[in-house]
Amino acid sequence: MLSGILHANTKALLLAWQRMIKNGHLEYAGPSVDEYPGLLGGLFIIERTRADIAPFRIAGDTLPALFGRDLVGTNFLDLWTPSDRQLAAALLSSVTHDKRPGVIRLYGKSHQDRRLDVEISIAPLEPGTHGSERFLCLYQTLGGEAMLHDQAIVSHKIKSIYVPEEESKSVRQKPHLRLVSQS
Repeated sequence: MLSGILHANTKALLLAWQRMIKNGHLEYAGPSVDEYPGLLGGLFIIERTRADIAPFRIAGDTLPALFGRDLVGTNFLDLWTPSDRQLAAALLSSVTHDKRPGVIRLYGKSHQDRRLDVEISIAPLEPGTHGSERFLCLYQTLGGEAMLHDQAIVSHKIKSIYVPEEESKSVRQKPHLRLVSQS
């Protein structure tokens, strides 16, 4: 998925997710967290209970610093501008339906319109209780944190969305030959 344009931490998370889904549980097979120091602080889990409600269940240490508050219990969809909220919700639906990760490129905005480029990866997890849907996510800043001047991010504006990609099918269909004979 978009491997040429994704941040290294996003790639590492998506590879870990693929191993986790493929094997039924996460097994070590590749780089260590030490090689991706910004990864753990940006991880979070959301649980969508309705189409428009997806609260943070767990949030890494980086997020409270960027948002100026603890996000646990906050609705993930409330972080988007009104025009982008439906798009973010649609990506959650697409990720759930396709059972594959999606990525959003965006910028976080402060009250004084200072901006920070961000990449959020959203990968489906096993369904939660009572029909809820859970997602493993990474909030990956793409540099420029100093541009915020210690101002908290108050909303997100989408720049691009990368919907889940279908798995490539390497199996070629056998050619069909039909012989017709007239007597």
